[in-house]
Amino acid sequence: MYSYWFEARGIQQYILETGKLKDMVGASRLVDELCQFSGSSDLLQKVLDAIPLAATKVRFLRRAGGAFILLLDKKEDAIALQNLWTLVVTHYAPGLEWIDALGDEKSTEPEAVKSCSDKLLSRRSNPPVSLPEASPFVRFSERTGRAGVKKDLDDWLDISTTRKRKMNNGTEEIGHHFLPVLPEEDKHVYAWAQSFDPKEDGSERLMPFLEGVQPSLGVIHADGNGLGVALQSLQAAAQKPDEYQYIYWEFSRAIATATRNAVQAATKDILIPKAVKNGSVYILPARPLVLGGDDITIIVRGDLALDYLNIFLQNFESESQKQLEFLHGGIPELPEKLTACGGVAFIKPTQPFLQAYALAESLCAHCKKQPTNEQNLKPSSLAFYRVTTSSIGRYDTILKEIETYLHNGTYHTKTMGAYDVVDTSGSNLPRFSDLKELHALFEVNGGPTKIFPSSYARKLLTEMSRAPQLVPQLYARWRQMIKKSDPSDLITFDGIMNRMGVGDPATSAFTNVIDAHSYTPLGDVVSLTSIMQKS
Repeated sequence: MYSYWFEARGIQQYILETGKLKDMVGASRLVDELCQFSGSSDLLQKVLDAIPLAATKVRFLRRAGGAFILLLDKKEDAIALQNLWTLVVTHYAPGLEWIDALGDEKSTEPEAVKSCSDKLLSRRSNPPVSLPEASPFVRFSERTGRAGVKKDLDDWLDISTTRKRKMNNGTEEIGHHFLPVLPEEDKHVYAWAQSFDPKEDGSERLMPFLEGVQPSLGVIHADGNGLGVALQSLQAAAQKPDEYQYIYWEFSRAIATATRNAVQAATKDILIPKAVKNGSVYILPARPLVLGGDDITIIVRGDLALDYLNIFLQNFESESQKQLEFLHGGIPELPEKLTACGGVAFIKPTQPFLQAYALAESLCAHCKKQPTNEQNLKPSSLAFYRVTTSSIGRYDTILKEIETYLHNGTYHTKTMGAYDVVDTSGSNLPRFSDLKELHALFEVNGGPTKIFPSSYARKLLTEMSRAPQLVPQLYARWRQMIKKSDPSDLITFDGIMNRMGVGDPATSAFTNVIDAHSYTPLGDVVSLTSIMQKS
């Protein structure tokens, strides 16, 4: 018995590297068509049919997100698959980094997969060479630095970009995964945005930005939590050789189904109501890029991005519980459900998407560092950051160098960081619902003659870095103004701040000091007032 393992690497880098949406669309289609959970028409199935290998000879443990693990009984079948598959992938998706391994012959399924896994680890630092090599005597692509093979106007395109643009032919393979099954009475034809900037991407299927406000986009990256613990539970449970492949395949299927159902729920609740008619189709204000296993990457119109991520995270947690229920009955050690974390980087359409994705990924990583909740799970949480400068850094650097200042021996951070999206999770994180309620207080009552204008909060934030000794006086004066106008507003404000961890909002907008650090949600509220612009 033999195991073969293939894994595409750096998928987001591959999709986003040129910064042009037309390349992203083609690249996401290339990755999506490599291997899909359904397996009915993906590239892998075509290779299996060409060898040929009957479905009864191939047993999958995983098949989604540019990766698969399978078992084969005959050595000649395994070698034939590896040889043909790597040849096809190299030509089908040039420039995509990948690794693969074929394990040694073993008598049981667990031993075969272990042999393959050990070999794959040694390949991670030695990926295949990307051709053609860029010698000193070739033209270079200005966007990627690789060898140019085709001229497009004033720029030379490398072979990878050329292939991506060829694949951007108007089809919506990956977009179909994000679209829910709609009721029969909804006769509309929905399509995803294919242009953020008419000058760069053309005017066909232009992103329906809000009119009268500065266009903004939210680059979303979300990833599941606790997969390592879950896999350890499976490893311990799958002791019977004939159950090993089945258990792992069903677990992979459950996670893929939960992720797909969650993104479809978010699309139905957030994006479809905001679709804009353009000719015979309705343009959805988003562009999906990656859906693989338990992680997603999607670009959403700025004012909708946080709500989209919020709905996705909530539904992923509930859907994973539904999908894992039948496995949990036979494997009590398996977590009843999984959670996920996500980050949103808010940028202008002209800013680099690859750097924005790196920021979104670091925001997601920040959420994953938070303590577990009462159920011993990482809470389903999100974090966000609005980029206001020309350079885009990682979130840990931003927190340290931009959003935190030192005063009287305490580090004050102008954001709460991660927000729990499930009110009943029992975590110590502030709730995203409370942030939205606090923002609504500014939105509803805020104005040039009202007590909660965002401009006053901006002034507080500015003085925190410039003259922190003045912040208590400014904050006290603000509270006096609120109380004088309507004492009930102050009670509402204090109640929300208390729930968000501010111990004494009467004297400070910051949380109690723990390990010389203190935090405030005011920076997040100010960011939201800019993000959630209305036409």
